[in-house]
Amino acid sequence: MEALRRAACAYYNVGVTRSPLAFATALILALPMVAAADHGGPRSPAPMSPLVLALLAGGLTLLAGILLVVIITLLRGPAGQDE
Repeated sequence: MEALRRAACAYYNVGVTRSPLAFATALILALPMVAAADHGGPRSPAPMSPLVLALLAGGLTLLAGILLVVIITLLRGPAGQDE
């Protein structure tokens, strides 16, 4: 019975066994490309100053807070009379 079932699904079993091999081959070919990234040198950009980084983080936090207030206000709906 098992041999009959395997014969009926032979195409499925072949595809499953080829898939890990193709994945491993793709990884082996892609890993050297990742290692070829820029690791510094004379053309590397200067790091961001702490002041600019703090201003950027503070501005994004303020923007997220404003957006949160706007979303909550829109979800609550219009203000009506107290009952």
